[in-house]
Amino acid sequence: MKKTGLKKSAPLILVITALISLTLPGSTVHAAETATVSIIPENNIFSTDITPVNSTFAVNATLVNVTNLFNWQVKILFNASILQCVSASIPSDSPFNFPVQPTPVIDNTTGYVMFGASQITPAPVNGSGTLGVVTFKIVRAPSTPGESLNCNLTLDTEDTYLLDPSMEKMPVTLEDGYYEYTWPPPPHPSLEVKPSTYNATSLGEDVAVDIWVENVSEDWKIVGFQFVLAFNNTLLEPDHYEAGTFMEPFANDGESMLYVDGHDYLGDAALPPGYNAWTVTVMIMPDENGTWHAPFPEGEGLLVKLHFTAIYEAVFPEVASCDLFFTYLEGNPLNPRDNFNPLAINQYQDEIPIDLNRCIGGTYTAPIRVLGRQIDVYTQYPDPYGGQGPNKPSDMFRPQQEVILYANVTYNEWPEQNKTVAFQVIDPHGNTWAVYYNKTDANGVAWVKFRLPWPCDNPEYYLGEWEVVATVDVAGTVVNDTLTFKYDYLVHIWKVTTDKPSYKHCEYIEATIEYGSYAMQQYDIVITLTAVDETGVPFGYAYIQLTIGGAVYCQYKNDTTTLSVHVVKWARAGIGHIYVCALTDFPFNGGNALYGYEPVAINIEAAWA
Repeated sequence: MKKTGLKKSAPLILVITALISLTLPGSTVHAAETATVSIIPENNIFSTDITPVNSTFAVNATLVNVTNLFNWQVKILFNASILQCVSASIPSDSPFNFPVQPTPVIDNTTGYVMFGASQITPAPVNGSGTLGVVTFKIVRAPSTPGESLNCNLTLDTEDTYLLDPSMEKMPVTLEDGYYEYTWPPPPHPSLEVKPSTYNATSLGEDVAVDIWVENVSEDWKIVGFQFVLAFNNTLLEPDHYEAGTFMEPFANDGESMLYVDGHDYLGDAALPPGYNAWTVTVMIMPDENGTWHAPFPEGEGLLVKLHFTAIYEAVFPEVASCDLFFTYLEGNPLNPRDNFNPLAINQYQDEIPIDLNRCIGGTYTAPIRVLGRQIDVYTQYPDPYGGQGPNKPSDMFRPQQEVILYANVTYNEWPEQNKTVAFQVIDPHGNTWAVYYNKTDANGVAWVKFRLPWPCDNPEYYLGEWEVVATVDVAGTVVNDTLTFKYDYLVHIWKVTTDKPSYKHCEYIEATIEYGSYAMQQYDIVITLTAVDETGVPFGYAYIQLTIGGAVYCQYKNDTTTLSVHVVKWARAGIGHIYVCALTDFPFNGGNALYGYEPVAINIEAAWA
């Protein structure tokens, strides 16, 4: 018997037909050509993306070129941990559908199926056909992408046989089958630079580009990414990076985030002349036991934001641009880091390549300095917050603040003196608020100033985006520049919520304060909280000093903070209130209120509550 690790089973048909054959003539005619028993189809290959677990498939046990067949039996061995046999039957139209057919034996513990048939009286059966049809069920799937579960569908060499009318075994060739169940790898992740085109407008500009990762499948169980972004070293200088928002939500249960970057790879063999590279690794670090926890990253999102500085300015009509593209590094003698490739890594430390052909880079164009007639209007804020540069916005102004407008007039970068500049100021509703004018000084700069309105009725009517258009005639041609700015509260308090609907005496009230600002520059503020009981007696006070700012033009930068006050024993039960205010500083330091939030009711429980 073939060593298969299976216990030997008694032949079915041989026992039955041995009794029958005692009454039969013993003539034997052997075939001149060896018969073949085969599993058809030979290869049974399935994948998880098409065929789910518990699906069934059928194979045929076929017989080819038999002569003078009287009795036959087939035994197929399989791996019972990944397959189960459902049934075995002999087709009614099979030339080998003999009258004696014992019940098939199916052993889904050991892993075999055995069936067969016998004639009762000798009658030569010759030719080819199907012996039987066996149906299997898929019971287990691979556990990781790219894994395969497989086994042979083996025809047992002892218990698979053909007998002639003399009950002699006939020569036979056995051709096994094969089963495989694979988990096709999901799509490989890809990278993209956003925006795809970036046109800088001024020298020294902060050039921020987003690096997005896309097509991330949770099946990979990815815990980290690394990439190389190439850029022209003459046009751009790396400054700093900001952590993205894609990986952080997947760092949980004691995991943490790690960011590592580098950008001194001039001369690397893989980079074009004049190009440098920025390498970044973003990694979820395991918990203290070295374990990563589900869920794992999936979908797409911001991996990291890279901040460059524009260090080159072209002079019109010159255009200076470069590609921002993903690549690899071969090694740099000044900073050897061989074979730094774009890839992801999973919790098993398997490297998952990122196909550079599917990654989308970007194009950067340096600012262009236009000579000839020029006017640049800006506010009193320092560069880059005042709107310095063609059509650049200024930082925000708060209620009743004074706005100073400057206009720098030049011809081929030489100051134009004694030129009358007109300033048209347009409010958020599209109405002209004022028209001012002044002459340029020895430096070619004219200036005017005005204070923003705060009317008695509906004072917030003029909050919004204001526009300034400045024009001047230089050598018979009028040139202009446009400036916009936001007029708004320096800080908004959006929402104040407490941690509980009611409080007992000697408990603490935790108030969460949500706030935001349009400010691009940084400002120090104070947020205060005062709690009073039902009779108006203050019983708790807290404050926090914060720095706001860093917003992108026309977008609020929002944040939250928490203040806590103690409910003293002598606070009267009932409905009290908390008052939250934002100030430039405390009044005794000369500060003033910036925004006061509507009082929030709190319930102080009575003793019998």
